[in-house]
Amino acid sequence: MPQPLTTNAIIKCPHQGLGTTIPSLPKWQINGGYVCVEQDTGTIVCPQLNNPCVGYTLQSMGLNATKIDERKVILVTDFNKTLNGLPLDITEKPRRRSRSSFRRRHLPHRW
Repeated sequence: MPQPLTTNAIIKCPHQGLGTTIPSLPKWQINGGYVCVEQDTGTIVCPQLNNPCVGYTLQSMGLNATKIDERKVILVTDFNKTLNGLPLDITEKPRRRSRSSFRRRHLPHRW
């Protein structure tokens, strides 16, 4: 199942500039990040001097039916691009588990 995109995601332009998404409907959270919906915007801090990537507007490819207030939820796998038309590299941050949680789930119990 594809993951919804959240404000925790690592978003980069082709020049390795980092993007920050501004949620327009901060209602749902996953692992502390707000779920992004269609038409949410973001800014990019791009190191490119000539024609830098400055931002993006998220668009859904329509691959899911999930909506928040009638706006489609963006998936990590949706193709999105900068305002200049360059593709964005989007990766959702993996959920971090505490060390004690890992031990309880993965190590044999000692008596």
